[in-house]
Amino acid sequence: MTYADLIGVPFKDNGRDSSGMDCYGVVLEMCRRNGQHLPDLVYENAHVTIDRLGNCVAETGLKEIPESQAGAGNIMQCNYNGELHVGYMLDKNRMIHATASGVRVTLCRVFRQRKYFEVQK
Repeated sequence: MTYADLIGVPFKDNGRDSSGMDCYGVVLEMCRRNGQHLPDLVYENAHVTIDRLGNCVAETGLKEIPESQAGAGNIMQCNYNGELHVGYMLDKNRMIHATASGVRVTLCRVFRQRKYFEVQK
């Protein structure tokens, strides 16, 4: 899984490229790089508002899985600084995600209210 070029990309609301990314932008890019299709709920499905993103699992083609099955290529949804957040799992313990200080890799265990999802191909 290649991702080194994403580390340090600045945070940008609804960002989808190297000029800036939000957390869902990182997930979309990692899915693309790994041959997984995930729709962009902000740009491809304009009828889905930001406040509904957390309830759109069916629209994204994701299947919730237990933590014991989670690993590389899965998506983790969690609580980060009191807000809904997502990241792309690099392995069972780490995910790449966007923070206010840019894209970085973080241990999954530091996040609360974790849910794990598998991209349905």
